[in-house]
Amino acid sequence: MLNITPNTSIDPLKSHPAYSTAIVAPGEINDRYRHNTPAQTIGYPMGSLLGLYMDAELMKIAGLNAYAYRGSHGQSLEMATRCYACFAKYAGFAKVVTAENSGKCPDAQQYFGVIVNGVGENVLIGAYRFPNDDDLIALDASAKAELVPSVFSLEPILFGKWRD
Repeated sequence: MLNITPNTSIDPLKSHPAYSTAIVAPGEINDRYRHNTPAQTIGYPMGSLLGLYMDAELMKIAGLNAYAYRGSHGQSLEMATRCYACFAKYAGFAKVVTAENSGKCPDAQQYFGVIVNGVGENVLIGAYRFPNDDDLIALDASAKAELVPSVFSLEPILFGKWRD
């Protein structure tokens, strides 16, 4: 992916329309057009993850447990959700990622200056489907509060998949 849309700067905040890194944090979803806009950087992978959750729900209905699947490097829906939930935990939902508020998150530097958007929906379904994941459970109430007034709160496949 690094050669498909090359970086225009080594600084993620100055590389437009794309920014790719050779370092991939566990659970990170590759987005070749990262940093085209501050809302796109996390929003795009969260849309992809939400689609994977919808697929997993459909597979569950069909009798297949996609939630238990682990890729060749241990990748899972839970791992991807936790990766981006870190930014919601430290920066906050719909807030801008900075060195001061998200330095503990994996691969944080490439996300500085972008908005933590689209994470709430994935945290809610993740907390529901991975009830032993304390990190996701801890964000459940704040994700719900962030999501309820949004237009995304009534996703037909995932609606009702909240822990309560």
